Amino acid sequence: MKTRLSRIRESISDSSILGALHAAIEQKNSTNAARVVAGYCWPWTSKKSPQSFDIVIGSDYRRRWNLDVDGSLWIVAPNSINEVGCIHTCQGLEVEYIGVIIGPDLIVRDGEVVTVPEARDRHDKTLRGYKTQVKATPEKPRPWLL
Repeated sequence: MKTRLSRIRESISDSSILGALHAAIEQKNSTNAARVVAGYCWPWTSKKSPQSFDIVIGSDYRRRWNLDVDGSLWIVAPNSINEVGCIHTCQGLEVEYIGVIIGPDLIVRDGEVVTVPEARDRHDKTLRGYKTQVKATPEKPRPWLL
């Protein structure tokens, strides 16, 4: 049985879905209060190579992470509508509309939504506690790895 999320995940391989998501958020941005965010599943390659794209999905969707020019004020910077913010850097900030790209760290297995921490970028600092726990209890089953 396919869940709504699993159908969405299958569709994400079609980058036109993400292009439509970004276009819809851009249309709602007349008051500079609409943004696109994603979990930290893609490396921040544009930090060292400014011409590179960080989030590349399919053949058409290419965006850069935020924070490069405006730092922590990215969410209020008008040009940040062209970037993707990290879900961690927007917590507690006000926007009217938000589009969320679900990365490979959230999957559907046997009809259940399961997180896959290993699918996050290796530089994601929110994984420190998780990595410590995995090292301390390597025998503990990790159902998402099955």
